[in-house]
Amino acid sequence: MVCVLHPEIAYDLKSALTTAGNTPFTMGAFGENANEAMRMGFVGMLAGIPVYETSNIANQGSAGNYSCAVFQRDAIGLGMIGDIAIETQRRAAFLGDDIVCSAYYGTGVLQNNYGRQLNNNSSINP
Repeated sequence: MVCVLHPEIAYDLKSALTTAGNTPFTMGAFGENANEAMRMGFVGMLAGIPVYETSNIANQGSAGNYSCAVFQRDAIGLGMIGDIAIETQRRAAFLGDDIVCSAYYGTGVLQNNYGRQLNNNSSINP
């Protein structure tokens, strides 16, 4: 199982895991998970499920409303035609190089009942 959250939703989860007040590194009810959320900026494992965050989740219409997911690895699929192509281009005016990557791929749901959508409202409003 894997959980994928938008950063605004992940913020709320991290807030719930960390201790309140001026003692953020004390061992609270969630123990070492609370400390990892504060030190490293990611949640890690919760109930045996790795939690990831990505901003590649679209807003669902109102501020702070994002759909997230918990799913098993066989729920979704990725198909690629060939490898990822990487090129560099010199930009002398900027004293650097541009790195450009391209790929031909497709994604899809393979097993609809292997995952669940989570509808969340963040406490952060843009």
